[in-house]
Amino acid sequence: MSRRQSVPVAHRTGEQPESARRRNVRPGAIKQSGTLTASLTPVHWAILIGVLIICLVAISMPLRNYFTQRSEILRLESSISAQQLEKQRVSEEIAKFSDPAYRDEVARNRLGVTKPGEVAFRIDDPRITGAAPLATAQSVTAQPDTWYEQLWVSLGVQGVE
Repeated sequence: MSRRQSVPVAHRTGEQPESARRRNVRPGAIKQSGTLTASLTPVHWAILIGVLIICLVAISMPLRNYFTQRSEILRLESSISAQQLEKQRVSEEIAKFSDPAYRDEVARNRLGVTKPGEVAFRIDDPRITGAAPLATAQSVTAQPDTWYEQLWVSLGVQGVE
């Protein structure tokens, strides 16, 4: 069997182990040196500054790309939301045109189209501006009997007596 070797340890009584006595070091004592900046030479400073500059340059390109792409993403998201609103508006307009009554109304008002058997009259008056209604509620309820009364009412003069 092999013999165990023991490692010298400092005792509580303050005795130093043999290896510590040889080195003249107290157990638990830490060797202190000057601060890091005090021990740097100008060459070390130059190397440190050079490494810092290289690190900053290496970090700057990815950061610039990140912020550029981030602004591009925000611009595209706002563009997408605007296009979705436009799509919704166009879809609603398409849905309106699927109604036959709306199509007939648009054809009559915008294009001047009439149904078969109808007669369309257009009176151009430079005093009329905007989309003022041509017929009034009174003229619709009280229809004149003779043709000249109808003509007189259509010109805007009220009643013939």
